[in-house]
Amino acid sequence: MGIRITDTIELIVGTNPQFPGLKCCNTLYINDDIQTLIDTGAGQQLQERIQTGELANIDRIVHTHLHPDHTNYDHLFPDAELWVPEAEAYVMEDWENFFRFNDTIRFGYEEAKKFATRLGYRPRKVDGTVADGDKISFGKTVLQAIYAPGHSVGHTLFWHEESGMLLGADIDLSRFGPWYGNPGSDIDETIRSIEKVMEIKPKIYISCHLQEVVTEGLNERLIAYMDMINQRDELLIEQIGSGIRLDDLVDQKPFYRRHPEPVAISRMFEQIMIEKHLERLQKSGRIDRQEDIYFTT
Repeated sequence: MGIRITDTIELIVGTNPQFPGLKCCNTLYINDDIQTLIDTGAGQQLQERIQTGELANIDRIVHTHLHPDHTNYDHLFPDAELWVPEAEAYVMEDWENFFRFNDTIRFGYEEAKKFATRLGYRPRKVDGTVADGDKISFGKTVLQAIYAPGHSVGHTLFWHEESGMLLGADIDLSRFGPWYGNPGSDIDETIRSIEKVMEIKPKIYISCHLQEVVTEGLNERLIAYMDMINQRDELLIEQIGSGIRLDDLVDQKPFYRRHPEPVAISRMFEQIMIEKHLERLQKSGRIDRQEDIYFTT
């Protein structure tokens, strides 16, 4: 499905078979002098459009960040330039950098490579980088990069001032809420990035994981989305009680509810998110730790 934003910008609402747990994975198509895809998550729909010839002349791929659900169909466009956020450029060209970015290196190199291959990662030369404030011209279409870390260390949004459109990437307004399950993810930065979106006041807001474009009630949705972070704090306080080990807390799946395949990866991401909340709660004095037991104060 395609949603026309301007005469040169289209949102391709798609599905990504390698990530069945995600309702949708979207791609922004810039049909201008420099034909460009921002993220390649809409895998099935991109393949269909390649078959019809519509995407036969893609000049450039630009990424919001380098999680595999945004990059795993880059290989469909081997001749396109690859531009990535400056803070994540090291991730794309080397297997081990990717493993450390996601922390799958904890499973050992060979096992981490199996996970990465399953998720569609393929090392690739980076042709250009994007930094905060950069204005990228594709012809008559100009997008401005807005650095919005938290979800990942290089997470970047793209602003089209003329139409008031903001590609919010993985500030995605999903029912799951904010995700910060990489070692370089950060809860406080996530909050600041959401607040940055609220300050911009876009007329058209695009999430990489919603099937619709948001044009009304965005501020309220962002507030509710951000408040899920506080709700997770309270949920953990309730579950910690008089004492609990980290592994036991992760086993309760307080955020994920279930760990989809590959289970080891899902469990790792949830553990990282829980650890970040525990650190936040310790700093605020609401919990403490003695050896491997966390308890409320």
